[in-house]
Amino acid sequence: MSQNRNSISKQILAWTAVFALVLSILPYSVADQTSDEYFESWSYELSDTDGDDQYDTVIFTFDVDTNVSDYAEVEVNMNVIDANGNYVGGENEDYEIYWTENDTFQMEWFVDDCYEEDDDGCEAPYDFSFALYEIDDNGYYYYEDNFSEADIWLNETTIIPEGVMQIENAVLADDIDGYHNDILFFAHMEDYEISNVTIELERKVGTQWVDVGDEDTDEDGEASFKNMSSGEYRWSGTYDGETIDALSHTFVFYGPTSGQNMGHVAVAGDYDNDGDFDDFGFARLHGNSSEPEFNDGVYVELLYEGNNTLYAEKGGDGNEDLLMFNDVHEGNYTFSMYNGSSSGDLLQSGWMHSYGSLNTNYGEYFESWSKYTTDTNGDGVANNIFVEYNPDTECNCTVDIMVSYEIYDADTGMYIAFEDEEHEINGTEVDEFETDVFYAPRDSNYTFEFYLYDISGDNWNYEDNFSFTVYLECDTTNVTCDSDEYFESWSYHTNDTNGNGIANNLYVAYNPDTDCNCSVDIEVSFYATSENGDYQYGDYYDHNITGTEVDNFTTDSFYPSEDANYTFYFTLYDNNWNFEDEFNFTVYLECDTEDENSNCDYDEWFEDWDHTTEDQDEDNLDDTIIIEFDPNTECDCELDIQVSMSVYYNSSSSFAGNEFDSFTINGTQVDNFDLEWTSSNSSSYDFYVYMYDDEWNFEDSFWIYDVYLYQTSGAGGPGDEDEYFDWVYDYLFDADDDGYNDTIGFDYDPDTTCDCYINITTYFDFYDNQTGNFVDSFNVEDEIYGEDNDYFYDDWSPSYNGTFDVIVRLYDGDEYLEDEERFDNVQLNIRSESNDSDEWFFNHGYEVESSDIEIRYDPDTSCDCEVRVWVYIDVYQGNDKIDTISEDYYITSEYGDSFSQSWSADDEDYYDFYVVLFDGEDGPDNYEDDFWINDVYLGDDGNNNDSDNGIAHLAYIATTDEDEYVNDFVGIVSSENEAFFEISHEDNVVESGYSEDGIWFVENLQEGWYDFQVMENDYDEQAMHFQSGSFYSYGNNSHNSSDIVNVGIVVGIDENYEGEFDLECDSGPCDDIGIIAYIGDPDSGGVENISFDIYQWNSEEEHYDYYVTLVTNESGIDVHHDTPCGEYMWMAELNGNEASGLFDVHANCNANYRAWFDYFEYYIYDEDDDNHDDTIYVDYSINAECSNCEYMDLLLILDVYNQDYEMVFTFEEYFSIGPSDSDFISFMWQNNISDGNYTFHSILEHLVDDGEVTVQDSTEETFFLAIFNYEPDFTIEDVTGRDAVFEGQNVQYEAIIQGSNDVIVDWDMGDGTIYEDALKVFHTYQDSGTYEIAIFVFDENNYAEEYFPIYVRNMNPTILNIMMDDIVNEGDEVSFNVQYEDVPLDMADISVRWIFPDGVFEDNFVQYTFADDGEFLISVEIKDDDGGTTVEQRMVTVQNVAPIFTEFALPSQGEQGVAMDFRISATDPGDDTITYTFDFGDGTAKLITQDGNVSHKYASGDTFEIIICAIDEDGGETCRTEVIPVALLEQIEDSGLPGFGFLGVISALGAITLLRRRTH
Repeated sequence: MSQNRNSISKQILAWTAVFALVLSILPYSVADQTSDEYFESWSYELSDTDGDDQYDTVIFTFDVDTNVSDYAEVEVNMNVIDANGNYVGGENEDYEIYWTENDTFQMEWFVDDCYEEDDDGCEAPYDFSFALYEIDDNGYYYYEDNFSEADIWLNETTIIPEGVMQIENAVLADDIDGYHNDILFFAHMEDYEISNVTIELERKVGTQWVDVGDEDTDEDGEASFKNMSSGEYRWSGTYDGETIDALSHTFVFYGPTSGQNMGHVAVAGDYDNDGDFDDFGFARLHGNSSEPEFNDGVYVELLYEGNNTLYAEKGGDGNEDLLMFNDVHEGNYTFSMYNGSSSGDLLQSGWMHSYGSLNTNYGEYFESWSKYTTDTNGDGVANNIFVEYNPDTECNCTVDIMVSYEIYDADTGMYIAFEDEEHEINGTEVDEFETDVFYAPRDSNYTFEFYLYDISGDNWNYEDNFSFTVYLECDTTNVTCDSDEYFESWSYHTNDTNGNGIANNLYVAYNPDTDCNCSVDIEVSFYATSENGDYQYGDYYDHNITGTEVDNFTTDSFYPSEDANYTFYFTLYDNNWNFEDEFNFTVYLECDTEDENSNCDYDEWFEDWDHTTEDQDEDNLDDTIIIEFDPNTECDCELDIQVSMSVYYNSSSSFAGNEFDSFTINGTQVDNFDLEWTSSNSSSYDFYVYMYDDEWNFEDSFWIYDVYLYQTSGAGGPGDEDEYFDWVYDYLFDADDDGYNDTIGFDYDPDTTCDCYINITTYFDFYDNQTGNFVDSFNVEDEIYGEDNDYFYDDWSPSYNGTFDVIVRLYDGDEYLEDEERFDNVQLNIRSESNDSDEWFFNHGYEVESSDIEIRYDPDTSCDCEVRVWVYIDVYQGNDKIDTISEDYYITSEYGDSFSQSWSADDEDYYDFYVVLFDGEDGPDNYEDDFWINDVYLGDDGNNNDSDNGIAHLAYIATTDEDEYVNDFVGIVSSENEAFFEISHEDNVVESGYSEDGIWFVENLQEGWYDFQVMENDYDEQAMHFQSGSFYSYGNNSHNSSDIVNVGIVVGIDENYEGEFDLECDSGPCDDIGIIAYIGDPDSGGVENISFDIYQWNSEEEHYDYYVTLVTNESGIDVHHDTPCGEYMWMAELNGNEASGLFDVHANCNANYRAWFDYFEYYIYDEDDDNHDDTIYVDYSINAECSNCEYMDLLLILDVYNQDYEMVFTFEEYFSIGPSDSDFISFMWQNNISDGNYTFHSILEHLVDDGEVTVQDSTEETFFLAIFNYEPDFTIEDVTGRDAVFEGQNVQYEAIIQGSNDVIVDWDMGDGTIYEDALKVFHTYQDSGTYEIAIFVFDENNYAEEYFPIYVRNMNPTILNIMMDDIVNEGDEVSFNVQYEDVPLDMADISVRWIFPDGVFEDNFVQYTFADDGEFLISVEIKDDDGGTTVEQRMVTVQNVAPIFTEFALPSQGEQGVAMDFRISATDPGDDTITYTFDFGDGTAKLITQDGNVSHKYASGDTFEIIICAIDEDGGETCRTEVIPVALLEQIEDSGLPGFGFLGVISALGAITLLRRRTH
């Protein structure tokens, strides 16, 4: 055998490349100045590990010391360099040292651990270098000292490994082509590589396996087959003539593209570095690469080899390197690895061996335990106890365990205490532990239950348990003893209030007592149920009692609500909530209707009901339902009832509204009442009407379904012609040319009476004419203007042959129904898709360059053929179509067909483009798809630079070169002509010139303040001004400690309102301004909370008017949008210094109109008289100027924002104003939200005829407003019923309201359940947890809400039935099953654990084989996801089973004096040892042996009766009796020997068994 030993790191790095060796470079600096650490001394010694008289291991010993009188944390690094200068290994360890101690440590390096990255690595001699680092409290490393040793000779080992040979397989890219078509193999034992292992490889061709060849592993244990074609392969390995592995399979997935190329690998080793070689790893590779990147996107099934049953299975998500199975139990396994999931392609299958894990659960148990009691008061009875226990493990290793124990009062079953203790144990040591002392709180029997769990690693396994019960008495000298409380006596007392001889109410008297001669607080609770089990009433009373007095108490009187038997349950608890005593009784009571204290519950119901609908807003559409009903009662009296109506949308069952009212009824008369409800939306509704009596008992209900109501006025309809169908035409046609109409088309023109743009939606709903069932629907969104002729077209084809009804509805932009049309009895056939393929725009886009637009699109088809398509583009300017362009193409489904059409504008304006796709061989035939491109701004053809979109410009100081000093000035102007820039210092011009390609910059300005200006040119007095101001250059100095604030100004387009400016004005007006305040480099962030006041130049009055204030955010930036054309000045205070600058906006300067705020004022008032302002009035005076116009259409918007700048309210006012005219507008807003700062942002917009909106003016102010307080005349005090609530329990809750009772109470139970208009509710929480009950109370004028927490306790699951056999045989597979119940929400997450003598199984149904006879305690544990646990135990008696003969080979005859051979074997169903007895019947002694193969000679000839028995160690016995004739010697000589013929040859050959041995 030839092999090399290497570390597992090399195996994985060199062969699979799954892990890379990462050398950590410590971030050390010079030694810290507070301490000095150093190597006091060091030495090394060499050793011979493999006994070949050559050194192979070096051990370094070193003493680390420090000069500080304290503990110090240090790290020592060892690096190993070989003779070729290659890094071949290393180690680092952390230590804690103390200055007065001799801190000696060791590091060892074994030559076979050498890391060989290149072929020339690992060559002696070796150099070793050590470095010492101090680690401070912050985790920083400081270099302290070093030493080195050179030229140490170490030799490779010649260790012959012992173990199981493993051959691993991978399909990788192992050559330069980067394709995963190289099949690799690696042979090893643990971390020893095995050479001369022959790999035989076959490829599957059709159904045959074809030999590919064989390869032997090299000295690194590797073999490879390069550039294999795609397909399935199988392989086997042999070593020294012995088969190493059974046939395993692997697959090559190889293709010319990266997506078709996949590799895979399966490895076994020690990947968690705990030295136990029990980890399996699996991975796949994608793409073409010679340096693969692995991921765990595979699914692996791991099976036991012996019985082919599942050990484990898992799948990865592709986000990790390897899919790992760690700490696999010792044994042989087979695996199957799939791509992605269990349904993916099989990548490979094979065999692996695990040596067993140091983390494997070897079995822990209580070796022994004992209890120790103490009699503290000397009365001969124990008063306290502690328990000592010795846990042990089968593993010769260290294991982490937890021992938990619970204490119960065995007399009452009450839980007393719980503790858990964690320990570390070792199988080679005696580990004694003990509990704390437990003092009995009362005289009782106590049961102690102990449980042992293995918690090492990721384990949490139950291992063992024991329990015992002991009697203890409480000693008052050590603890406060729990006294016994009980009902000394009780009685109930009834009262007949109406004199008919039958009780009508009762109260209960009781005398609780205690055996303690002391004062004790108790609670007595009770509840009453009716004879059908319904809860009626409950209460509780707190008392203080003493054992020396008679304590008599009484309950309040109980009045029944109906004639029935009532059961009363009373329970007594002590002050620690320990159950003490109980009693109950049943009594018959009748309700007295004449007693004012009685609340008799009569039966009420709806005798009759009906409904009608009506039109209340006179728009010819019914919008209101009136529900009429006749409620009745069995009582011959007057009763108050409440009838409520809840309204739901028919389509979604969502709540839509409600109504309710109170009524007085009498059982002797007919009572007709009604409720009505008016719709706020056009929809179909369902109505639920229900009745409560005056005690809020539910009585009756009914439903009314599918009533269609329209919205009230303002919602449209034929009576409101805001929006309407001017016309709608339908027509049928045969789209697939099969002779049958299959498509209905709609041409329609929606119009509006508004001279404006309106967004509309047209809904098409289709119903089956025969059944009325809904079939299909779609909707189309469009934009219309005034009463223009807007032509729209849509069509529809059914999915089956039939007759259909169609409803077409028109909705405006606020989703109000405006108009509708119906088309009934439309007969259509299904449309054949085979006659017409489907075409569509796969994607589309456009690009604008000045006056030109290029529209790009990719049409696609569902037909696997060549299709001719036509693309028409209609061009709209305003509402007028001004041009149409078209192209036709041939397309296929296999390619991306990208085409484009271009169009140029003659005039500068906004344009819309409607792009439509048709198919057709001879021309546009069938409409297929379309899309719109709206509001595209195109310039004119003159390419002039004075477009009304203006000119963008930017100027600021920054760093633009490599010196990183902030001393470079940058300016940008988007004008067609180059702009002029000038920079001066102390009134002297230092730099000036014209921009190039719109950019101008000056680098490396000296430190100081500079002034700048940017203008159109330097020679024209009328030249346009862009901006001017000041900036500070830092020269060649750092700005890190500076507090000087620079300001940058940009004028451009912030189209997305994200502070990202576009300096090209082709896409719109450059009228957005941005300001940044910053210190140093603007890319490093800005200065927050700097206010910039912006003023606009008033040319008529020749002064600046205040315009707006901008405040920088955390990035130092603020932006203002839609700024009118004009000259502006900014002013700000920068770190105590006044600063200012100028900039111009040149957009929209050609407009011949202007509107502005002449003035605006804010008035703040305290409307609720609580001394806090809560209401604001905003007054505006608005002026306008325009030439050649009669008026300007304006929109004033006031948006209200909270302090998080979230809009909370908005006002809008449309109005018109004439030239040189003014208008006055006022808004009022009352704060009904919360206390805080609110910002009021006002915008004045001009609505231009073509739909364009331009901002004329804006302003913004912030004020603090308190919330407006409404003072209700009622308060919410409490919600009763929240104590001791369990999941699944139906509990009554009552809201306690103080003040007015004429209120509505709504409930939100916190679990998604809502109750409306009820003072009391019954509710069941389906799951445990903490919830919050919200109570909402309101009347006509007031509103209040309160929130109450409620803790819902978990209910433990209940075991209903355990299905198992109590008596079984050893060796039998026994089935165990359990039935249980829990609340519904917990049933889905119940876990079941069966605890057997040597294992734990998790499932409802399990099977277990008892290996030996005896009595065994079996436990089943039921646990829900909230931690509720129930455990029951059963005893199983396992009976012994006698052995069974499996071989019984005896000679048919014998001869005197010649030995005869007997071959006997048997098996035992248990694990018993079998003993064989032979009674040969010739008087010789009985032969007893554990080997069934014996020989025997008979001294004489005769016929002998032989008795052979197989006996197990438990006494089970199986015997057989046979008769053998033995001939005398002379008889044999007379008869001769038989012939050895052909059959004998066959028998001889059949007796030869070819033994095939695996090495594993």
